[in-house]
Amino acid sequence: MRTGKENLIVGKRLKYFFTFHWRGFLSVLFPTILLPLLFTEPVMEMRCCYVVCLMASFWIFELIPLGVTSLLPVAFFPLMGILDTETTVNCYFPNAILLFFGSLVVALAIEYSNLHKRIAFGVLSLVGCSPYKLHFSMLYITMFVSMWITNSAATAMMCPIIKGTLEEMAGQGVVDVYDESKVLAADDPPYPSRVAIAFYLGVSYASSIGGLGTLIGTGTNIAYKGIFEKMFKDTNDMSFLPFMAFNVLPMLLNTTLVAVALQWQFMGLFRLGDKKITASKEAEEAARAVIKEKAKELGKFSCHELQVGIFFLLMIVLFLTRKPGMAGLKGYADILTEKKLKSASGLIGVSFLLFTLPINYLSMKYFACRRSSQEGTIRSILDWPWFSVRHSWGLLYLLAGGFALSEGASKSHFAAYVGEKLSALEVLPPWLLQLICLIVAVVATAFTSNVAMCNILMPILLNLAVSIRVNPTYLCLPAALGLSMAFHLPVSTPPNAIVSAYASVRTKDMAIAGVLPTLIVIISLFAFSQT
Repeated sequence: MRTGKENLIVGKRLKYFFTFHWRGFLSVLFPTILLPLLFTEPVMEMRCCYVVCLMASFWIFELIPLGVTSLLPVAFFPLMGILDTETTVNCYFPNAILLFFGSLVVALAIEYSNLHKRIAFGVLSLVGCSPYKLHFSMLYITMFVSMWITNSAATAMMCPIIKGTLEEMAGQGVVDVYDESKVLAADDPPYPSRVAIAFYLGVSYASSIGGLGTLIGTGTNIAYKGIFEKMFKDTNDMSFLPFMAFNVLPMLLNTTLVAVALQWQFMGLFRLGDKKITASKEAEEAARAVIKEKAKELGKFSCHELQVGIFFLLMIVLFLTRKPGMAGLKGYADILTEKKLKSASGLIGVSFLLFTLPINYLSMKYFACRRSSQEGTIRSILDWPWFSVRHSWGLLYLLAGGFALSEGASKSHFAAYVGEKLSALEVLPPWLLQLICLIVAVVATAFTSNVAMCNILMPILLNLAVSIRVNPTYLCLPAALGLSMAFHLPVSTPPNAIVSAYASVRTKDMAIAGVLPTLIVIISLFAFSQT
């Protein structure tokens, strides 16, 4: 852009303004054009509609940080008489928020100790190292890890492993890492080969699919759980074990089908006209050697990793045994106390211990009159400064803002008002309505944050289900799961952005590659939901 005293024509002035200042322009435009809602009947419902539409527009276009947008109800709800300040603020710290916080503590403890890498390298060193087997194994490892830690961390963990393995196999002449035939500008990064695209996109998609398996697998699941339980306070549908029992099989099936789809599309699997990728025994051994070398760099299994592994297993046991919710089984929450004991209680206890216990116990040598091999203060299993930098505080606010929005929509009767207006859809068969909700969720999540979209869609769909007398879980659970299935764009979800930046996967390639996985997850989730 030119500077100085140059006189610009009106067209160029507008071009520069909207190129560099469109966010500020829209930040003023949206509140202004939505003002007529405040003077529309019914008054209270339309006031809530104003806040919902304003937050939705700011979330979708990311005009300001998503977490900051999520604080708008604290200002607007009391001002407009929708909720008082205390009720609004209390929505920002429910059980679901602590559940999400505790799950991130355990996830980051696993990352801090490098336990996730040891698991990955251990599995990869056992499976075969042919390109097809390697692709399957990397997707399944990513899927499993993503059930318990953030999909971003799972993807970031696998990218260096993929790069090192592919480069070693390229050295043996088995695959190409880069496509030299693509015409590039001098400053452009190298274009990844089709095989490399299959590996990188595979782990990105597998990390999103892995989030289906558990309640803590993705923020969308926790957001849905919080909104659902706020509306149906006595439900057992959102217990950890029933949720996991239903979703593990679709997760496994989707990961398998997506792996096959990527191998068919990019690696020539089952395609008669394409050259198949075959690896010699020497190439497979070379790839295995790379994986073993990376595993050796981690050193011996440490006390740090052992403790994190124990607490990780303890977290799973606490989740599964609190209220099994199946076959009339009683859990410790039913036996220990008459008070309502939710999952966050046990998880916060585990989190407390992770910040309290030392990374090792060499200091005990002092009590045996021996000198410790390490001087200085021993770190805890999870270091707070390290954690606070990597913890997604904004995502906590994003989840909490959704709960506040849901409460306001309920108390102002806005959600019921919308559900009543949509009740004309009751003429449709329930299965068709479920399919429509699922497709809307999958399409919508491609363009904005899945948690933000969950906060917008779920209160409306839950009230729609009540209005047309359909089981809310039947109608809304597939849509909630579909909101995590973002495969088309780098902006759709952090794993897509990570592989796009790390491997220079172009948006065009990602958009095309995501078509088949999207169809797979829509069909499979719809089919499983009929059970």
